Parts: sequence; structure tokens; C-alpha cells
Amino acid sequence: MRSFLLSMVFVFPTFAEAAFEDGTLIFLENSSNVVECYTDSTYSHVAVIMSDKDGVQWLYNAEPPRIRKYKVVDYFAEIGRMNEGTKSKVVTSIVRPKRRYTRSEKARMREYLEGQIDRQYSIRGYLRSIPGTGIHCSEMIASAIESTGRRNFVAKNFSISPGELASLVSVDHVRQGKKLVVVTKKNETRSMCKRWSDWWKGRGTLCGWSCLETLRYCR
Repeated sequence: MRSFLLSMVFVFPTFAEAAFEDGTLIFLENSSNVVECYTDSTYSHVAVIMSDKDGVQWLYNAEPPRIRKYKVVDYFAEIGRMNEGTKSKVVTSIVRPKRRYTRSEKARMREYLEGQIDRQYSIRGYLRSIPGTGIHCSEMIASAIESTGRRNFVAKNFSISPGELASLVSVDHVRQGKKLVVVTKKNETRSMCKRWSDWWKGRGTLCGWSCLETLRYCR
């Protein structure tokens, strides 16, 4: 297990996916001012890493508009792109389980996470304190941990924020190394025009999801 000891890393095409244990959590700070303000926490997002039956590691991520999974290297590259040209960088914490998951625990977590792919992302349950058809990031991760049979969170999962989850898992998880700021190598950075173009594309997706989420909330 490679230890991350630097406060800044560069995204290389050969970024080592094998550096993570199954069940490793990725917490983000500074990725959403709205989430941080509403939940009164510096943590704004969380995702989880799990390998498939062939040993390829994937990051399962609940994001608008639907749940997706990424190759680990691609996800960190995306964080690097988020940090291009910005003063307030997204900060990443890599949090691993103190005790490794057993083979059967991994199988149960993998089965749960695979079952979430393409599920609707929604914060309706969190805002209204009721379960819903959609799911948000910390709700999905809490449920994934529970699926192993190792933990049973007292709080209802749909009401757990990223910051609350970070506190809940602190008893059996530990941060691997220091907090990180992921950046892109200079020769792979985008032009300002490309960054703005990608930004507007992302806003379009977010706005479309927000409109649908508002309609569902009012039902």
C-alpha cells in the first residue's frame, strides 16, 4: 500500500490504481460551497473505490444526474481539471478502512454499488428527511458500508451529509497520508477557452438536473 505523504500530487497517465484498498473513501473539500454552507461542514462530497472481479479498481460516484463509476485514474484527472485556473482548490482526503474487508464483505459491497449504477441522483430525501427513489453521495456510501455487515449506522442514511459521514467512519477508518491537492501536468492543461466551454457544458447538465429535482421536490 503506497502512502501518500505529499500535500500536492500531479495527475500522470500512469497514476497507480493499485495504491488503494477496496472500500477506500475519497472525501472532497471545496468542491461545492452550497453543500458546505448547508451542512455546516468543510466536506462537500464522498465517493468509494472498489475493484471488480478482474482486479480493476473503480470509483463509484453519486453525482447529478445519475450514479456513475470511473476508472480511478480518470476520476483524479477530473479533479485535476476542476482545479485548473482556480484559486480555491478542491482538497482530497483518502480515507481507508483500518481493517481490510474480507472477500465476502467486498463481494457484498461490490454487488450493492453495481446495483446503484444509473440510479437517479437526488437530495430530495436529505432535504425532506424522508427516503426517496433517488440517492445522494453520503447516503450511497453509508449504505455500501452497511451492505458488508460490518457497520449499522444509527442515523438514517438519507439524512447523513458528507461531513457527518466523515465523523461516523472515523472510528474504523483512517486518513492515508496528508490531504491532497490534485493538479494537472502543465503540458496537459486546457486553454482558457476550453475550460470555459467545459464549464458551461457542466452547468448545462447541472441546470437540467436541478430543474427536474425541483419538480420532484414539489410533488
